Amino acid sequence: MDINLPNRTRCRGQAFVVFRDIESAAAAKRQLDGFAFYTKPLAINYAQNKSDAVAKLDGSYFADNVRSQRLKNRRLAASSEPAGPHTPPAL
Repeated sequence: MDINLPNRTRCRGQAFVVFRDIESAAAAKRQLDGFAFYTKPLAINYAQNKSDAVAKLDGSYFADNVRSQRLKNRRLAASSEPAGPHTPPAL
């Protein structure tokens, strides 16, 4: 099991928990989804992609592929953001 807490204000109040197997993750989701935590209900969702921790366990983790994919995703996200009001038009 692994717990990741992003250090970004955009992700405030979020944590990512990685379980060793699907059964453990399903049991945690069943028991804790909607649980009142400091008067706020927990919203638990499954990950959309395999985490690095799980990939390392099953042997499918390759650091070079992970880094290049993340860089590609960042570039794609940056290119899809609208230009600011003071940005000159592209020629």
